[in-house]
Formats: sequence, structure tokens, C-alpha cells
Amino acid sequence: MDTWHASHYTEVDSAADPAALAACMDVVANCGGIDAGRRLVADRLMLGPGAALLDLGCGTGDQTRDLAARVLPGGRAVGMDLSQTMIGVARQRSAGTDLPVEFETGDAQKLRFDDDTFDACRTERMLIHVPDARAALAEMVRVTRPGGRVGIIDADIESIIFNSTDRQLTRRIVASFADSFQNGWIGRQLAGLMTEAGLVALNVEPYVMLFHTEVSATIIDPHLAVMVANGDIAAEAAGRWRAQVFDDALSPVAMTMYTAVGEKA
Repeated sequence: MDTWHASHYTEVDSAADPAALAACMDVVANCGGIDAGRRLVADRLMLGPGAALLDLGCGTGDQTRDLAARVLPGGRAVGMDLSQTMIGVARQRSAGTDLPVEFETGDAQKLRFDDDTFDACRTERMLIHVPDARAALAEMVRVTRPGGRVGIIDADIESIIFNSTDRQLTRRIVASFADSFQNGWIGRQLAGLMTEAGLVALNVEPYVMLFHTEVSATIIDPHLAVMVANGDIAAEAAGRWRAQVFDDALSPVAMTMYTAVGEKA
């Protein structure tokens, strides 16, 4: 993977600069609104002393560490990610702490854990990337004990809002960007998928995430380059659109995120 693209987080370790992708996660973590969803899911997981938590697609492990504090004393938090690079960063950042955290690589679609191992399982912005979201969700439910909770935060990519006078081109860019992900509509699909997986007492809430201009430009620029290279849009048109949306922007770029928490019956 020579050029970074936001839809390629299942290929971090083969990137030209894997560390840059970890750094990008830190930048996105500071975007407006993201903490609100994290707090909501964390509270609804009902973690307490002695609880066991699985954090799938943990990335650099920042949320794993935050939530590990909620299971003290006597609990544990396991962070798992497909990328060895991400797990390496997570272990580095956890060195020297007294938090009950463990990090390992693994595939969310085929977990190594026994049935009913964890009191809670959560994931954030992972299902949008996995080839089989149903399989990953089924695994999350399988390893959660009866009465335990499964929490998900994910995006609805086609809900992203760019302010441009060229509505037709904007719609084409947004649709193309959403379709570049494995599951670009996963946010709006969570309630149905979680019900299908057998979870009950669902709480599903949308909220808005605001992107700093430099972050949204970093995310969309590689996709514009792909569209130009494929002949989907002319380079001149892409340049004009980009200048209006990013360089002369008066409105922030926004996107709908979803939080969803359910209980294993």
C-alpha cells in the first residue's frame, strides 16, 4: 500500500509508513464530538471492579487503558488489533503503568477466546473495515457472557457533510468515498445487525463528529487522487472542489457516528 487511504486500516502493517497511521489515529481522536460517544458507550457497558473487558480493533490502546481504570481492582482489559504496528504502539504506551491491560494481535472475525469469557466487549471504528461485519459481531457476542454487554461506535460514511456549491460533484465524491470502505453504511445498519446477532435491550444513538480542516483534507485527498486517476472526475474539477471545501471553508466537515449497546440474553 503505497498511498494511505482511510479505508485501508486492515492493511496498516503493509503501509509505507505504518507509524504515520498510528499518529493519524491520535489526530482523529481529538476531533469534536468523539469523546461524547465514547463516554456514552463506556457508561452503558456498566464496567466495575473485577470485570473483564475485550476491546476489539483497539489501535494504539488509548481507550483500552481508559476503560481498564474502571475494572480496578481485580479486573482486566484485553486490547486486540489486526495490526502488529498498532499493538506495538499500544504496548509501548502502556509500559510502566499499573493498569491491568494486555494487548495482542488477532482477527475479530475469528477470536481465540472461549465462549462467555468477557463481561463486556466493545469496538470503535472497526466494523467499517472488516470484510465480514456479521462474523465479527457474532464473535463479540459469543465471547461475552450472558447478561454482559456489547458496545459499538462506528461511522456512517455517506452521511459526511462537505459544503460546496457543486452539489452533484459533492454527492459523487461522498458516495464513492463511502463505497471505498468494506462497510460504509455500517452506522445505520448497527441496530439491525445487533438484533440479528441476538442482542437485546438495545440503545442506539446517532451523534455528530466534527473534523478539523486539516484532518478532513488528509482523509479525503487520497480518495480524490484515486478518482482522478480512475477518470471518475477531472483533475481541474477536483482541485476547484477541494479549494472550496477546505481552503475557503466556512463550515466544518461533519459526519454522523452511531453508538450502539446491547445485552447478551
